[in-house]
Amino acid sequence: MVKTLNDYFAMNYRMEIVEDKDEGGFVVSFPELPGCITCGETVESAVANALDAKKAWLEAAMEDGIESQEKTTKIVKEQLNKLEVKVHSLLYLNKLNYLKEEKEKLNDSCDVSKIILASVDKFSPSRSDVVFSLDIDKKNTVFRGSDEMWEAIIDNILNNFMRYAKSQIKITLKNNKIILYNDGPNIDKDVLNNIFTPYEKGVRGVFGLGLSIVKKTLGLLNYDINIENVKNGVKFIIS
Repeated sequence: MVKTLNDYFAMNYRMEIVEDKDEGGFVVSFPELPGCITCGETVESAVANALDAKKAWLEAAMEDGIESQEKTTKIVKEQLNKLEVKVHSLLYLNKLNYLKEEKEKLNDSCDVSKIILASVDKFSPSRSDVVFSLDIDKKNTVFRGSDEMWEAIIDNILNNFMRYAKSQIKITLKNNKIILYNDGPNIDKDVLNNIFTPYEKGVRGVFGLGLSIVKKTLGLLNYDINIENVKNGVKFIIS
């Protein structure tokens, strides 16, 4: 008899919970499901996230169909990469909650132009069909916040853009504004209304923490972000 997702989900996979003394919170993994790892601020939230991660891992494995060792290895690597990103995002969110209490740490300043250049170098090799163009006013490149915070902001936006851009991404840094444009499809109004909500399903069913991190980080720094559908694309405007 062919097993269903519920059959696999009900199986007793061993769960390991480890306190993260460096970043705070707890990391949870299932040793029998390679790459199935997540975290949470408390033991309770970490376990709840672990059940979601377990379900996602099993769903992906069943959808792809594990037919050979080679295919199994490929699936494990893909899931490991996705879940590592999720863990990094959750740990960063934990750090943001800490920074709320330590507001003096928000008074750093950052040359965002350097972050933008580094992020473009990081992402551009993965899409040789996408052309990046930059328009940067070198007189107005310093913004409130640390390098780490702005790296998280720019990287998460570009990670989103790399999924949807057809052939062009443009970043403008002028007049104390940062405008990031991609020539992908317009965002549906219903999706746009909830786009910064963690794990809210969006375009093409993709959901996660990235844009929630962007919104939360900018809010801590007293900046705002708006998303506009424009002709032949979408703009993210930070001001």
